[in-house]
Amino acid sequence: MSTRFAFASLIVLLPLFAGCGGESVGPVTGTVTHRGKPVPEIGVIFVPEKGQPSRGLSDENGHYVLRYQADKDGALVGKHKVWVQLRPTSPKDEKALQVRIAKLAQDPTIKRIVEKYGNYETTPLAFDVKSSAQVIDLPLD
Repeated sequence: MSTRFAFASLIVLLPLFAGCGGESVGPVTGTVTHRGKPVPEIGVIFVPEKGQPSRGLSDENGHYVLRYQADKDGALVGKHKVWVQLRPTSPKDEKALQVRIAKLAQDPTIKRIVEKYGNYETTPLAFDVKSSAQVIDLPLD
């Protein structure tokens, strides 16, 4: 009888435990700018203190949406160090942006941005991600 009770208890409690250990991810969008103007086609990386980073790519208006996993937008809730990179953030983007990136790399403004914000170790950017939808604009001045 106690084995049946233990099994029945496990079945009842299993859904409760399934949620434990799940990662809390908050939606994050924003705009990358330099001196008030949008910065297009720059990779944005949010790196949490623990866990998987999130990535986004700014569009022609500087707007980005962070992606945590292939099927999930956002970033882990908590403190993040933020840096940028002048290269595609995924293989899909690579083919489309390869030529454009070569041009961007020659732009003096983009070079300054990458020098200041393009290294995880030295970037001055840090943000707290919350569980609710959040707009985190990145003025790279």
